[in-house]
Amino acid sequence: MHQALRIPELIRSLFDQLSLESSLAMALTSHTFLEPGLDRIWRKLCCFEQLVASMPDDLFTKKSEEVLDGGFDIYVLFLRRALTAKDIERYKRFYAPRIRDLHFSFRAWDLDFTILSNEAFQALQVVTEWQPGALTPRLEIMHRWLPVEEEISTLKIDPFPNYGAPYLSLFLGEHVYSLDMPVYPRVPLWTTTVQCILGQHPSLKELTLSSDTTSSLEGLLGASLWPNLERLSIQGSYVTSFTMNQLSRLPRLSSLTIALGGSPLSPMADQPTRFQYLEKLQIRADTLTNVVTSLDGLPRLKTLKDLSLIIYTSAPRADIQTIIGSIQAQNPSNLESLVWKDGIAYGDVSVAPMDVDLDGTIDISPFFQFKELRTLKIQISETIQLTPLQATQIPMYWPHIQELILCGSQLYYQPPLTDHSHILSIMASCRALTSVGLRFDSTRVTGNETSPTSLSRIRAFHVDCLSPILSPSRVLKFMSANFSKTMVFRVEGGYGYEEPGTTPQPIGPYQRWEAVAKGWENIQETARLSQA
Repeated sequence: MHQALRIPELIRSLFDQLSLESSLAMALTSHTFLEPGLDRIWRKLCCFEQLVASMPDDLFTKKSEEVLDGGFDIYVLFLRRALTAKDIERYKRFYAPRIRDLHFSFRAWDLDFTILSNEAFQALQVVTEWQPGALTPRLEIMHRWLPVEEEISTLKIDPFPNYGAPYLSLFLGEHVYSLDMPVYPRVPLWTTTVQCILGQHPSLKELTLSSDTTSSLEGLLGASLWPNLERLSIQGSYVTSFTMNQLSRLPRLSSLTIALGGSPLSPMADQPTRFQYLEKLQIRADTLTNVVTSLDGLPRLKTLKDLSLIIYTSAPRADIQTIIGSIQAQNPSNLESLVWKDGIAYGDVSVAPMDVDLDGTIDISPFFQFKELRTLKIQISETIQLTPLQATQIPMYWPHIQELILCGSQLYYQPPLTDHSHILSIMASCRALTSVGLRFDSTRVTGNETSPTSLSRIRAFHVDCLSPILSPSRVLKFMSANFSKTMVFRVEGGYGYEEPGTTPQPIGPYQRWEAVAKGWENIQETARLSQA
């Protein structure tokens, strides 16, 4: 065996790259690999079958019940005999200390889910003497709890009316730093359990709470001063001004995800101690107007590096320019990432207007002040019109840009002002750029154009489906001459495209870009076969 394979850190790094099946196979080949292999295999507890597999075969019997009108089966593991401490000794000694992450998963294509019975859970509590975290003593991360809470609550063979709340203590020990917990105000014991868990873990660093009522979240957030909390995500309900005031005083909060709806947040005093370490802010909202008012009311976010705005409805042009001004007014000089999306529901059909408003475009030049930008991804319903002058300025204002996406799933009917030469210039001059999505005019492409520098670093290239194009073959020649054959090519905005009053559709930009996408797939396949 090579001496390098005796270095523990190297072996563990190697196992991190392997699947569970490959990890098991490799762990069984050598004593040197056994312990790090078992650590990899048991790092995450994904199902109850994994837990009971190390217990005696005669301990459990399985019964099933169909739920959701036969949509899938839930299997319940009942005790066949009395549980003893010896039955779980092997599990506790060899496997339990390796578990760091608990994530009982259930995917849409799964046809069954297995859970221990109430009696089995209670027996485990008895034989472990109600010790917190007895089954996973070194657990660090818990993703939710059971993914089928509603289904198990009404099981005929063994109902869990409290969603298994009393059994959470079996898994939560003193090392937990990350929790993802749903909140069910209609189930008092569950709410009581979550309150106690949060009170017992004041040193949490990561917390995700999901609830359909705001009042329940406010009470839970008040369970501790959260001196070490760094990342907080609130899902399923809107935050209020009271909640934001609570959050603004968390001393180490660096990442916050919230949803806005109803009344905008009240203005907050611009005090240096509020959100003083906040680096990442994600806001989901029904309307952009709510975001504008709320963002204007926040204190200056001087440490902000990552801003994400997800708006469920399409915003009018005036509101879009206003929010650009609000972001600019915040002046987070360290801003590295701005992701902004608003939406037309997937599947909506867009009909081309008879009279296109050539002046109805969005100016993004105010963002040139953010010199540290690495990611700029704006996919909104209004057209972002990049000018030739701005195209030449991008390398100067955003020298570190890695991802530049300015077109999305919507349809943009205003003709672009830039062409393929500007795209090549941006790609060549922005040396860190790896992902590009811009509207441009490709009608003058000959296929003989080449970049002065290698563009093999470009991993993804997005184009708007209505960007002007006349010759897919010339565009493919242009792409083959400049880009790696492994580059991902994507046509944005193709679904729901419909020309007014025409059946079938005439050949236009959308059809030609689709031909480019198909041709690029063929080129990639040919390249793969030639390397095989």
